[in-house]
Amino acid sequence: MLKRWNIVFLDLFLSESEKCFQKEMKNEYQDNNLYKSLSYLTSSLDHSEYENNKDLEMKIHLFRNHFSIYSSLPIERRKKRIKNGLIMLEKIRDEYLVKPFIVTTLNKCEKDPMSPVRFARGIGPRREVVLNKIKVKTIYDLIHYFPRAYEDRRDLRMVNSLTEDLPQTTVLTIKRKEKRHVNGMDLIKFTLTDGFAYAFCTWFNQTYIYSNFNEGDKVVIYGTPRRKFNKWEFVSPDIELFEPTSEIRQILPIYPLTSGISQKVLRNALKNALEDYLGCLKECIPQSIKEKRELVDIHTSLKNIHFPGNNIILKEAKRRLAYEELFQFELAINYARRYFTSQFQGIEKQFTGRLSKEFIKTLPFELTSDQCKVYEEIKRDMQASRSMRRLLQGEVGSGKTVIAELSIIDNFEAGFQSAVMSPTSVLAAQHFERLKEELKICGIKVELLLGSTSKVEKKRIKDALANDKADVVIGTHALLQEDVNFAKLGLVVIDEQHRFGVRQRAQLISKGKAVDTLVMTATPIPRTLALTFYGDFDISIIREMPKGRLKVSTYIVNESRIYEVYDFLKEEISKDNQGFIIYPIIEESDVLQLKAATTMYEKLRAGVFSDLKIALLHGRMSYEEKKAVMDAFRKGDIRILVSTTVIEVGIDIPNATFILIEHAERFGLSQLHQLRGRVGRGDKKAYCFLIPHVYTNEVMARLEKFASTTDGFELSEYDLSIRGPGEFLGTHQHGLTDFKVADIVNDRKTLLEAIEDSKDILDSDPLLLRHPLLLGVVEKYRKRVELIKV
Repeated sequence: MLKRWNIVFLDLFLSESEKCFQKEMKNEYQDNNLYKSLSYLTSSLDHSEYENNKDLEMKIHLFRNHFSIYSSLPIERRKKRIKNGLIMLEKIRDEYLVKPFIVTTLNKCEKDPMSPVRFARGIGPRREVVLNKIKVKTIYDLIHYFPRAYEDRRDLRMVNSLTEDLPQTTVLTIKRKEKRHVNGMDLIKFTLTDGFAYAFCTWFNQTYIYSNFNEGDKVVIYGTPRRKFNKWEFVSPDIELFEPTSEIRQILPIYPLTSGISQKVLRNALKNALEDYLGCLKECIPQSIKEKRELVDIHTSLKNIHFPGNNIILKEAKRRLAYEELFQFELAINYARRYFTSQFQGIEKQFTGRLSKEFIKTLPFELTSDQCKVYEEIKRDMQASRSMRRLLQGEVGSGKTVIAELSIIDNFEAGFQSAVMSPTSVLAAQHFERLKEELKICGIKVELLLGSTSKVEKKRIKDALANDKADVVIGTHALLQEDVNFAKLGLVVIDEQHRFGVRQRAQLISKGKAVDTLVMTATPIPRTLALTFYGDFDISIIREMPKGRLKVSTYIVNESRIYEVYDFLKEEISKDNQGFIIYPIIEESDVLQLKAATTMYEKLRAGVFSDLKIALLHGRMSYEEKKAVMDAFRKGDIRILVSTTVIEVGIDIPNATFILIEHAERFGLSQLHQLRGRVGRGDKKAYCFLIPHVYTNEVMARLEKFASTTDGFELSEYDLSIRGPGEFLGTHQHGLTDFKVADIVNDRKTLLEAIEDSKDILDSDPLLLRHPLLLGVVEKYRKRVELIKV
């Protein structure tokens, strides 16, 4: 194995060579000086770095010489050379920076890694109490308590070789130390030398450093130096006594800590635990998968994620552990789903489609090709022998509701009832009004069941459902009540699925024996999340918008120009148009300095819009109050609706052409996309105005991205990259933040591999009888995935 110092140079050489190739590919293979660049990098490897390793020296020179005639080659030949060069770099990495760090021998272990952490060398009862605070309760937990970052201390320098703004390591002798009390603080200052030049170190309120080190001590300093008055100075660097037998140049782990334990203590405890217990841990990933995915083993991964020999083996350790987490998670999800699905066999529904064809003839528009395709997919599902489980993603205003209507009609023709669950009473009422009117020609009886429905009316509706006297019920959470029973429930349509917990969806589905499920959302879900959490759902997408639909123009406007926007809204209203003004909160708050809907409604009604009919809508109003406002707005009696995000989902007013969103920085991209989707639903040009009150770079970048596109799928990918999966989907429901290494945003390739491999394992061994360790994994993850079964 190469010494650490030589590994640093080889690691750097390989990384810089790869950067040269990446730059060349980006520049479309036009660099005639590539060979010179590689020759310079090769020459930077002093012959002593090869340590008389003629094999390595030969491979480096073969690599360089492979590009000696690069400048004379045509583009296609250049592409091939670059491709071969990347392969050569990977082989050198594997041979000198990966294979030498593979764990090949383990100490014999007869101990139990699930023992309390106090039994780990260097811990004891006192430190056990501290570690329990960070959920490290067993020695297994300790070994799986991974670093949050690393300090690369391999860059060892003399004082005259120091550079600013980069962390570096240097070995110095203390020539003088002093302690002073300045402005209420203890100032400790050391003067040090390497024998050729001086450097200075300063610490504040760390008097133990003054006590622990003496003049004449040889010490290792690690920190970021700065040049001050022509002198090199370190402020609050790490310092430790130099020990000739210790390895200075190394990559050190940095762990998340709590009070009562230091990095040094935790590092030593991890070294001891790995030495004593690493051999006790068993490999859970099958050998066939490790070979297929070229993964290092569990022992190598755990050793090198804590104490990496170089950056390459660290990367491989992280990749392996990320894969393991994703593989185990996907395996548990798919195992649970297969069991769940096996409990609910479907019914082959018999219908001719006669009623749906008649319904389509009554529509005042033609279905788009996307709508036709999705409808055919749903028909096939409903006529199949297994229960339909389909996720329908569609752009805002793309026509998902009509697809739901067609599904309900076919389900009715087959002799079954349907239930439609909406997230808000406003949206449920809108669906009710539409479906009651439009499905009348098919002889379908539609009911509305809300929490606010009177007791007498609730009893009538429940009796009708239980006795097959009602064909469709539309409602909110009220549908989940235990005494809501169906005579023959055959289809559940769940609108805006992200608004409901998975248990709630399961509750509704369980009210029938063989229920088909159609889950709809206008909040596009990025592909990796859809594959992960709807892996057993068939996914349909409607991207195509109805004919004649114009894109909504979006503008970011400084709050100082708000009255110019008000004037524009008045112009729109003079053309007989309507619109919305949105605020983030209902009432003013001492804590949140935000404009509130109720306050601004009064100001606007009495001020700039005093000559117009405007109304207020928010979530605290009763159902009757909200219905009265929406009915008046739908009829055109109200010109401006001042509201909160209660109108975010599904409100369909074709005459609405403008929406003004105050405090736009307070809303997520998916919320803004939904709000913007409330306008431009007819054939008129529509506008969205964003009024931020915070102008940070992060806020403006997010709003500018939103203003640049109306593609909800593009926005969802961008939103996911910013917020991460936990916040995007809701960590309380999905548990994604429990991953220690994996990140499904950045580890997409690994995630797709894990999904594929977990399904392959279950296809060949459905009960995991041949993989007992994996069966244990499924049980371990059971609580995290039980909410994802449906």
